[in-house]
Amino acid sequence: MKTRYATTYRRLIHSWADNIISLLDVFSAFLQTRLAPAVNGVTRRFPRIAEFFKNLTPKKLFAFLCMVSVLSQIDFLSEIWLVRAAVILLWFMAFLFFAAKSRLKLQRETLFFLCPILIFDLLTFLTGLVKGNLSGYLCSPITYSANLSAFVFLTGSLAGAVSGKKLILTGAKVYVLCAIFISIYTIITSFSGIWLSAETYVYSRKNSLAPIILTAVCCIMFLKIIKNVKLNTLLLVLFIGFMVLLKSRASIIGLAAALVVWYVCVIKNRRKRLYIIIAVLLAVLLVLVIPALRELVIGNIIFNNRASLGVNEITSGRSEQFTLIFLANFPNAPFFGSGSTYIESLPLAALLSFGVVSALPLLIFAAVPLRTATLFKNGPVPKSYVLFLKAASIAFLINCLFEERAPFGPGITYFFLWFTSGFFIGCKKNLSVSIR
Repeated sequence: MKTRYATTYRRLIHSWADNIISLLDVFSAFLQTRLAPAVNGVTRRFPRIAEFFKNLTPKKLFAFLCMVSVLSQIDFLSEIWLVRAAVILLWFMAFLFFAAKSRLKLQRETLFFLCPILIFDLLTFLTGLVKGNLSGYLCSPITYSANLSAFVFLTGSLAGAVSGKKLILTGAKVYVLCAIFISIYTIITSFSGIWLSAETYVYSRKNSLAPIILTAVCCIMFLKIIKNVKLNTLLLVLFIGFMVLLKSRASIIGLAAALVVWYVCVIKNRRKRLYIIIAVLLAVLLVLVIPALRELVIGNIIFNNRASLGVNEITSGRSEQFTLIFLANFPNAPFFGSGSTYIESLPLAALLSFGVVSALPLLIFAAVPLRTATLFKNGPVPKSYVLFLKAASIAFLINCLFEERAPFGPGITYFFLWFTSGFFIGCKKNLSVSIR
């Protein structure tokens, strides 16, 4: 019975997607007919602009987007609304560029994966309209971040129709270089000798920066952007050390999950596996036995020097949010929520803000990158890219249990994950892959 219902649902979605694609083809043909004379007139009047766009390739554009998006997370830049608006504008221009290059050729699978967020938007709009609280539903930070991620996913899908996998590889190299720069800058400007003993976080925007560093770690581990093994290992160690400096415990847990994926899927040599297990067990034993290491790892980092202040302080207020906010308010509006409510956990925040009815499609959409990875596990996408998607998706889904907007935001933080997911769904080479 379940299989029959699931098949019917897929057929309905595929039929809807085919109709949308037909409409897009008609719209694309209409635009080409109507806009061609105007575009030709502009190119004649502004030959330099025409030459610039002629020489602009998808690879160059995505590399530039990676650079701008990562560097915009530098603390003083991220506080300037004009910088944030400029980044979004650049992404919109990239969308137009890829849409023009691909002539709006979307794959049915792209629309299939966008269905949950479209359903979520419709449900939140109707709920806000009925309850007379549109701003509480539509202007929620979760709503904004989720739709921004959907937009990046769509842009990636259009890029996949006109580019090869080298675009992702080039973007990953630029991404890692910018991550190195922002890490060095943050260490120089924000950290001092008090970071270890501080009860507060020295770098306040750690939740925006830590996912960028974690993405860079996954790029290095799985995409093989650095051929030199020693340099590769050095960068991994430095990035992991910087995440410890940030004390972003949710991202550190996500990092551990990514390392497990690397251990299970990449390390095939039994002897190497045994050495890694022995090294991990020895490290755990040393932490438990040596008082100084125990204080460093457990007291300073895991408990953030708050062990004596109680569970609520150790969890940065999350236990109180769960008991005093979620458990106290969720029974009052379990199905349609009560509007935007801040809780440091995406599932809990979604359930409380939008109710079970709207939260379900939102949480399904959050798992789209992981579904993309499972879709291509048997090809034709190279295994290294699939493992990158799998590791990053699992890491950020774990992260979302402790953060309100992961794996969507804040801002454009998770753009590389969503763009890569959309890219391989939209890639022409993957047309033979169907939704199972």
